[in-house]
Amino acid sequence: MTFFNLEPDDIIAQGLPPEPGPDPLIIVNPLTGLPADINVEASLIILQEDQRSALGILKQTADTGTADTEYTVTHNLGYVPDHFLVVSVDKGAVIYKSATAWTSNAAYFKASVANTNVWVALG
Repeated sequence: MTFFNLEPDDIIAQGLPPEPGPDPLIIVNPLTGLPADINVEASLIILQEDQRSALGILKQTADTGTADTEYTVTHNLGYVPDHFLVVSVDKGAVIYKSATAWTSNAAYFKASVANTNVWVALG
């Protein structure tokens, strides 16, 4: 018997992998459009400025004002975000949450350096 005349059961019995079959069914999360087995929180999703999605929104604050003073990022997501990611900052500043509770329309931050240009993703 030659390799090319083997039946599928013969291939498995000899420890050879079977030929690839059709693509498996991929279940898609309707909120994200991503395969359901992808951990969205561990995935980096690129957004355009002010583009809302099920994953959040990317917002710019061109000038944070005085150091360690609260500034507002208006996001209008319609829900209270539970996390943020600093995408870009033009100075050696640390961006951190203010003590003010976030709302479904706004998040509150402080910057350790005055007049910092900051981009944050909220989700």
